[in-house]
Amino acid sequence: MLRKSLIDRFRTSFLARAVVTVLAIWIFSTLVAACVPIPTDPTSVQSMPSDATTDRVTPTVPLTDRDVLVALYHAMDGDNWLRSDKWLTDAPIGSWYGVVADNGEHITGLDLPENGLSGSIPPELGMLTELEWLGLSDNGLTGTVPPELGMLTDLEWLGLSDNGLTGTVPPELGMLTELEWLGLSDNGLTGTVPPELGMLTRLEWLGLSGNRLTGTIPPELGMLTRLEWLGLSYNGLTGTVPPELGMLTKLEWLSLSDNGLTGTVPPELGDLINLESLSLYSNQLRGPIPAELGKLINLTTLDLWDNELSGPIPAELGKLTKLRELFLSGNQLKGCVPEVWRNVEESDLEDLGLPFCDDP
Repeated sequence: MLRKSLIDRFRTSFLARAVVTVLAIWIFSTLVAACVPIPTDPTSVQSMPSDATTDRVTPTVPLTDRDVLVALYHAMDGDNWLRSDKWLTDAPIGSWYGVVADNGEHITGLDLPENGLSGSIPPELGMLTELEWLGLSDNGLTGTVPPELGMLTDLEWLGLSDNGLTGTVPPELGMLTELEWLGLSDNGLTGTVPPELGMLTRLEWLGLSGNRLTGTIPPELGMLTRLEWLGLSYNGLTGTVPPELGMLTKLEWLSLSDNGLTGTVPPELGDLINLESLSLYSNQLRGPIPAELGKLINLTTLDLWDNELSGPIPAELGKLTKLRELFLSGNQLKGCVPEVWRNVEESDLEDLGLPFCDDP
């Protein structure tokens, strides 16, 4: 019932926004395809065909994938890239450094990480409609994430991490229904986490850590049932941890650390039976540690330090025999520590100051 209610509620709000978005994108693409220049001087006259029997202006040719690459090269200061082999030459674009193209010279992949790119991401990238892979991480890109990227409906990988991007996360990215990887970590993005990202039901990796995002964690993220990695740490997120995250049963890594999250640790997180790392440190979470976390038998890292958690450590957590990293200090925990944790490789149990349960 929780999932059905969530989907119904989300579908209503998303479809309304999507209609407006699709209409705007259609208008943009139509205008670009036509490429009919508008005179800056109202008295100027556009050049006419030599056939005087017609009064129609001949439109220019729409941008090709090669044209889009040229625009990208100039927008991202291509002259100063570390590598730009064959760019701006007459060679097939599939032979240009970092470009993958089919035989018809339609670009399917563009991979230029750690290549000294700077400047902004040109909106013309939205015209590469057969693009499946876009990797521009670890560069010096600035400006915003263009909403036109939402037109890349074949895209499976979008990597823009470790740049200097600002502005908001475009809700139009929720239209990339083939997307499996979305990396936007370590930028300067602001605003909220768009609930539209909950429509990316093929997504396996979502990285938004290390930005300046605010607002709450949208419960719609609970619809990403293929997700294996979710990173929202080092932001300014507030509100509670949505219990809907407990529906992400394929999740292996969950980090919500270093935010301003309040409320309790949802017992639903105990349903994440494939989870290997749970990091919730440096928030304002209160109440007891849920005994349900004892079901996370694959957990190797449990990081709950620097919160306001209280009460005894549940005996059920003694089932976490695979733990290699354990950090619980900076809370108001009491009682004793499960004996099985005595040999954990890295921990702050000394700082916690509690005895082991089997100690006399």
